[in-house]
Amino acid sequence: MSLIRNIAMGPLWVLQIFSKSKSFIANPVIGSRWLNRLGLHVARILLAHAMRRMRLIMIAHRVPKAQRKEFWRNGFVVVE
Repeated sequence: MSLIRNIAMGPLWVLQIFSKSKSFIANPVIGSRWLNRLGLHVARILLAHAMRRMRLIMIAHRVPKAQRKEFWRNGFVVVE
């Protein structure tokens, strides 16, 4: 039964590499020691940072310059 389950879940586990999925136990692809030694975890972190930066760039024109500077300096903005 577990072989059939693994075959059925395989594509989902691979797709979860590109999602917010974090469980090394629930997803054997993400938890693979071999893939992580090859750099899977590092690649996922770099991709997440790049996506975050791209989202910030996309909305930057909607935020006042002073708030953008405060965010880059402190990592957050206080708006009263």
